[in-house]
Amino acid sequence: MSRNTVNMAPSRLGVFEILVNVLAFLYVEAVLILIAWEGLSRSCLVLAWMLMAVVVMQTLANGSRFPVAFFLPWLFFFYAVMSIFWSVDSDMAYQAVGQTLTATLGGTAIWQARNQGLSWKTIAWAAIIGCFVLIASSRGEVAAFGLAGRAAGLARNANLFAIYLAFTAFIIWTSPQKMPWWAHFLGVMFLSYGIVFSGSRKSLLILAVAVAGAIVWAVFRIRKPSTWAMLAAGTVFSIILFAYINTRQVNVEEKLSSLTSVKRMTRLFSGQYSGEETSRQNLILEAINVWQKNPIIGTGAAQFEVVSPEKAYAHSNYFEILADYGLLGFGLFYTLHAYLLVKSSHYGIVKRSPPHRRAMILLFLILLLDVTMVSYQGKLSWILLGLTASLVTARRGQTVSSPLSVPQFQPIRALGRV
Repeated sequence: MSRNTVNMAPSRLGVFEILVNVLAFLYVEAVLILIAWEGLSRSCLVLAWMLMAVVVMQTLANGSRFPVAFFLPWLFFFYAVMSIFWSVDSDMAYQAVGQTLTATLGGTAIWQARNQGLSWKTIAWAAIIGCFVLIASSRGEVAAFGLAGRAAGLARNANLFAIYLAFTAFIIWTSPQKMPWWAHFLGVMFLSYGIVFSGSRKSLLILAVAVAGAIVWAVFRIRKPSTWAMLAAGTVFSIILFAYINTRQVNVEEKLSSLTSVKRMTRLFSGQYSGEETSRQNLILEAINVWQKNPIIGTGAAQFEVVSPEKAYAHSNYFEILADYGLLGFGLFYTLHAYLLVKSSHYGIVKRSPPHRRAMILLFLILLLDVTMVSYQGKLSWILLGLTASLVTARRGQTVSSPLSVPQFQPIRALGRV
């Protein structure tokens, strides 16, 4: 062989790269499948610690640094630990702080792992496999109740079930590494399945974000032939679908209005509140009252659930944090979000950076869902936040393509209180 022959063999992955990808894969699987099972859910904490340990060693071995913004979530966590001292129910506070630790640890570990080369595809394939397991686990509920039911599967909560599926769809759609075309259709299937069978109104909010994201994508890529090809394909598909519906004489409006998620959303906007909607409104009002009594430091970790007459959480991350941690805790938690929003908006809109536009879409999804759910203890919420942060803080060029796609992975309370 000539000495001038170039060796085209792919470079071998190092020990750290293999460990990080394997542990990240297992952590996402555990969050999706095992989190609702007491005992087994502890594996999430073990895997989160293992992943962070390997990431720290990898960072030091590479002579790299942690982004300055990386430490912002930990300021909030340490404040949550301090709040135990003024909590009424210390047992409840310790439990909440423990859940916050696992969620923050897993999310920030994935964030820094991405900065060190963790493949986004590893997370995407883990989430895809987890969603197939969730869907399979819900088949009995779907068969028994159909469109009128609220399937939950292994998630044991219909809202969580829908959000798991939807988050996976967004992980696929916003991947900075090219995913197969059929994976994008899987995302559509996951989101649609959640809308149809979970009965969750949150799934309709996520659908609105998906449509807005698609519009943003089209606007910034309108001059590219591939964009016109996809728009044309979508138009043709819509015409064919419309023709098929007409031949079958299907009443689309009737079918849509029969979905539990649509019924519940229509009832909400029409002002015909059920006991559930009234209870959630009362909880938010009560959270405001509790916050006003301790506006700066709050009542302590998870103490709103203790002092609330209904003994329940606020069903909104914004009001829950205000009641538990006051303005100080609220500022510490959302400082990271504000930082990501400013950076992603500047580079995404002004500099027209695709990774930063993806970060904008994910961040908007996170902030919107925080209106209707408590996410600061949510493991999958923190995974999504960590991925979003990695798009903003990753080294230049890393978000476009990564040598660590790890093709061998392809064959092979999580979100908080809702």
